[in-house]
Amino acid sequence: LAYTSMGGSALYIETQSIRRGLDSEGKTRGGGTLKVTGQLGDVMKESTQIASTVARARLSDIKPESNFFDINDIHMHVPEGATPKDGPSAGVTMVTSMLSLALDRPIR
Repeated sequence: LAYTSMGGSALYIETQSIRRGLDSEGKTRGGGTLKVTGQLGDVMKESTQIASTVARARLSDIKPESNFFDINDIHMHVPEGATPKDGPSAGVTMVTSMLSLALDRPIR
């Protein structure tokens, strides 16, 4: 949710994982990067980086054997809309969307 003069508005965050290919030695190329797009203020850009760190840490607690964030790049997009996007509260939504991808579980 985002605070507005009218009370609040829902912000949508779209997250997609991109599985990295293998090199000639069978090792994963790249992986583990976060790309963020959309109309974001400085605080929201910082929140994406923090959310990525928190999601990685939580995944290691929930499923220690997972290497999801090592072998996948993440693309997070905050669609453009009328609601200004600059605030720290979206971090929970960002972490949830990344963990949903990593655990292959839909958000309910």
